[in-house]
Amino acid sequence: MTPKKTIYIKAEDAELWRKAELYAHASISSLLADLVRQYVKECESAGQEPIRRALSKFLREQAEWREYVAQDYPDDMRNLRAASGLRVLADYVTALPEGDDRLQRLAPWMVGEDLMLPPVAEMALKQWWFHNILASPTAEGCSDEVDHIVKVAEEEELNNPDREHLDDEDED
Repeated sequence: MTPKKTIYIKAEDAELWRKAELYAHASISSLLADLVRQYVKECESAGQEPIRRALSKFLREQAEWREYVAQDYPDDMRNLRAASGLRVLADYVTALPEGDDRLQRLAPWMVGEDLMLPPVAEMALKQWWFHNILASPTAEGCSDEVDHIVKVAEEEELNNPDREHLDDEDED
């Protein structure tokens, strides 16, 4: 008798796999377990890509807005500096390696193809590099900012557990 293997799958896939296991009327064979592991890995990777795109898009849109505002204030370099920093941060997010858990931790704020962060996290991103006097952020600074945004978003969720999610359906 071969020992049972434990595999971990995403919650939304759990019911599907429970049904598949019941349908097979036996425990999952090692071949099927390997296929499930591969499927889960692919789902998790694909699950990060929309988050990566949405966060990068948000940062690039903020950079464009900062450039537009800079036209009204040609003597104030903060908007241009912030636009540059936002683009560097967007490039950093785009280049994050597969499996970076910070992207997955932002998944609760995905609504369709958009990332709808809590206001405090969104404001922190909008102000990224605006008050900094350095010309361009470092990779370490970008990593710290992504850590900060994830932490702020998660803390906001903990402090406001009853906030309405835009993608939640009414339960009447």
